[in-house]
Amino acid sequence: LRHFFAEIPCPTEWNSTLNLNWNPYVTDIQKAVSINPDNPEYRFKLANYYMKNQNGDQTLGKEFNEKAIANLEEAVKLNAANGYYWHDLGKTYSLRRYDAYEYITRWLPMADRCFDMAVHNAPNDAFILSNAAGYWVWRSKVFAQEEHVGKFQQLFQKALFINPKQWEWAVSRIWEYYPNDAVVENCIPPENKELKSRILQWTAKKTAVLPAAHTQIISSQVGVSYRP
Repeated sequence: LRHFFAEIPCPTEWNSTLNLNWNPYVTDIQKAVSINPDNPEYRFKLANYYMKNQNGDQTLGKEFNEKAIANLEEAVKLNAANGYYWHDLGKTYSLRRYDAYEYITRWLPMADRCFDMAVHNAPNDAFILSNAAGYWVWRSKVFAQEEHVGKFQQLFQKALFINPKQWEWAVSRIWEYYPNDAVVENCIPPENKELKSRILQWTAKKTAVLPAAHTQIISSQVGVSYRP
């Protein structure tokens, strides 16, 4: 009964209420949470509201990121098998850079774990695989952890095997930090010759205009290439 009443303001599935507004107001999502706090989908929807409505205001951005984290942590507690909950929790942890020491010693390792759990729970989801790979691209380069290069290459290989249409986003993300043909080539599924040819043409054009010194990467670049 609680589920039925909570679905009225904030539907998460096709239902007999005929209210299928998939983008409810935040007040409606909060109402659904208060009616049925044990449904992780309401927590996930509320977290996504806060994630999507962060703006240039630093104080508000921090407040909304913290609210997103709180709801995602609850969602994970309620359903630890959902890869998207882990993915978004990793994303929000990776943006928790308010204190440099805490960020490096606590929140980034927790973000690492979340992205690993996302992949573990959704091993055939191209979106999660590619976004996790994009995270490890940034992580390996900014913190000089080259041992993670192979990790993002394997993730991108699998993501592009499942959905080769996302190749341009993937290659652009890699090239942002590793403007190197060999690094990119090892992210391509070896059996897809057509995709390999297309990507190598792309990198050839980029190499032709590559400046002598690549722009220094700064830690604030974390998250800038995440896809919504």
